[in-house]
Amino acid sequence: MQKHTLALFLVMAGITAKAQTPGNAIFNTNQLIHEIHITFPVQNWYDTLTKYYTLSKQLDSNIYYMATSVLFDGVMYDSVGCKFKGNSSYNNPSQKKSWKLDFEEFKNSNEIDGMKQLNLNNGFKDPSFLREKLCLDFMQHYGLHAPRCNYANVYVNNQLWGFYTLVEEVDKTFLKTHFGNKKGNLYKGDPSGNLTWKGNNQNQYYNNYELKTNEDVNDWSDLLWLIDNLNNTPAPQLKDSLDASLNTAAYVKQWATTILFSNLDSYTGSGHNYYIYHNTSTDKFEWIAWDVNEAFGVFLNGNQTSQMTTLPMNYNATAGNRPLHNKMITVPEYWNQFQNFLCNVLDEYFNPAHMNPIIDSLHERIKNYYYNDPRKLFPSNQFDSNINSTQANILGIKPFVQERHNYLSQQLANFSCTPFVSSVQQEKNTAIEVFPNPTNELLFVRNFNPFEMGSITVTDIHGKMMCSSTVSPLTVSNLPNGMYLLNIGGKVGKFIKY
Repeated sequence: MQKHTLALFLVMAGITAKAQTPGNAIFNTNQLIHEIHITFPVQNWYDTLTKYYTLSKQLDSNIYYMATSVLFDGVMYDSVGCKFKGNSSYNNPSQKKSWKLDFEEFKNSNEIDGMKQLNLNNGFKDPSFLREKLCLDFMQHYGLHAPRCNYANVYVNNQLWGFYTLVEEVDKTFLKTHFGNKKGNLYKGDPSGNLTWKGNNQNQYYNNYELKTNEDVNDWSDLLWLIDNLNNTPAPQLKDSLDASLNTAAYVKQWATTILFSNLDSYTGSGHNYYIYHNTSTDKFEWIAWDVNEAFGVFLNGNQTSQMTTLPMNYNATAGNRPLHNKMITVPEYWNQFQNFLCNVLDEYFNPAHMNPIIDSLHERIKNYYYNDPRKLFPSNQFDSNINSTQANILGIKPFVQERHNYLSQQLANFSCTPFVSSVQQEKNTAIEVFPNPTNELLFVRNFNPFEMGSITVTDIHGKMMCSSTVSPLTVSNLPNGMYLLNIGGKVGKFIKY
């Protein structure tokens, strides 16, 4: 049944993939896990992809091998470009490499759900296989510019190859969706895009950044303008200068998120793994998160594992070598915005009461796929145990959330938090009352009148329908433990089953 979901979605909607927001049928539906069948014309395809990967590195170019077909949830695409990708994730000793699929590399107008490329990531340093999904879902929730993430079970030449995270590509399609335009310069801050000033010659920046759009024009003057404003503006004029060249309000939330998740394989720590886009509508740069698979304290950046839950808010990886943070932290308005964002998300999202049920639900839904992965990078017992305990020197997910929440709450103890309107708070404003909560058997809905309010539907946090009823109380004893959403006529309630 699952492999026909995408095709059925498009038929029932009565529209083509191009007529909707790109990627919605893949990332914004109730389907968490997709099925992908890749077919190559030869059996030694793995050797070919390996050779192409090495050649791509030598030539600093993308070289794809053409798959005869890719069957995605029952929809067939022919002549699809495939390549191995990554650096550290590629160099792990397993055969399970990360992939990039380019549907238009060899055939024009071969888009999948309005998109040209998709990424399959192997989770090479994550026993829980949840980190990338949890962090990117957090960013989506708060409207930060970041790719969407689900999962995929991947077969190659009819052989189950592995279980992967499925991640949206940051390209012109992404830019158009997020910013309404795609003609500006998009840079990737790799391999060491620390935003330090190297002078007025753009050639001096080629080894630190990658220009991903408008390559033929090759005009880097806008990036130099941003870096010049950041590094060379006198302190009294810094805020005005930076506000004119960067969406600072949005960036502060990105910065705070890397600190919250102790995600140091980022600008905050390693000085890379991000995109910046020159938005032609606003003439400002926008920050786009990328490669968050080492969130929750996996990338130590010279620290001890034990230090990752007590990473201070003003963490500075390399004094003087992260000018964006070094300068912004001196501006009271920015630092206030930073603390206020953390204060709010600790209260409503990043806390055990909210996140633990999400973690449990995701783990439950992907576990059988992970167990059956013939090339999984961690044994199944570590996949299960990393939810609650350190495995392979990688912190447990739930203890990290608890300890990080406690530590940052202490750091913010004297800060006066100003609430902002988020989707969580909007949900509270239209909520219906349920009790007892948590519950293990019966759930009552206060003032429930089926003739006025309609039937009750219960879904898990990913939107999967679990049960429905027209009477109160509901019997929920048969539901797995976790967090659920209850909907009556557009009004939402939330409850925990234990």
